[in-house]
Amino acid sequence: MPPRLEAALLAALALWVFWATVSYANHMVANAQAGRWVGAVVDGAIWLGGVLLVVLFVQRAWEKWK
Repeated sequence: MPPRLEAALLAALALWVFWATVSYANHMVANAQAGRWVGAVVDGAIWLGGVLLVVLFVQRAWEKWK
């Protein structure tokens, strides 16, 4: 697979994970406001993992693009 095509696919994957991460952030806030702290902590952990994945995908895409 050409490196730039792989970089574009990684960037698209990063955008998809970012969208899902924003969704979990909304769930985290809703759970915290409703007093469901366990749900808020679990959604927060998922959110943190999503942010980490986005950073890693973007970093890998940038390396492939160069």
